[in-house]
Amino acid sequence: MSKLQKVCNWKEYNRSLKKRGTIIFTFCEEYLKELYYGGEQRQGGARRYNSKMYEYLLTIKLLLRLPWRATSGFAEGMFSKIFAGKDLRIPDYAHASRIASKLKLRVKNIGVQEKGSGKEIVFDSTGVNVYSTSGWHQRKYGKDGL
Repeated sequence: MSKLQKVCNWKEYNRSLKKRGTIIFTFCEEYLKELYYGGEQRQGGARRYNSKMYEYLLTIKLLLRLPWRATSGFAEGMFSKIFAGKDLRIPDYAHASRIASKLKLRVKNIGVQEKGSGKEIVFDSTGVNVYSTSGWHQRKYGKDGL
């Protein structure tokens, strides 16, 4: 067990606690197209969503520790803010839960990273990626991560 240390610099300590809660969502247009099924439909019902949609929902669910209903609502709200004006649909919570449990998805580890750093969640053509906000955003996009 580690030895407890007394906090000497409260300003820096508070800043690190705030930064730890930072979550930045980055969406790519190609990823948005991959969320919806574009292949040939089979008899027995229309397939609307690709497996990447369920990977997206599971990532949100695990990251924020939400139940399925709240995950569905959060994803809908995020899509309506980021892609305003587009009619984007999210599977309802029961459907998402049922299908996600059947798929063989490998949701990437979203565990504890560097102490005092936030998270960068990137949804692009390579899938869902989670990084610390320690400069990846700057290297990739040339912008500030926060």
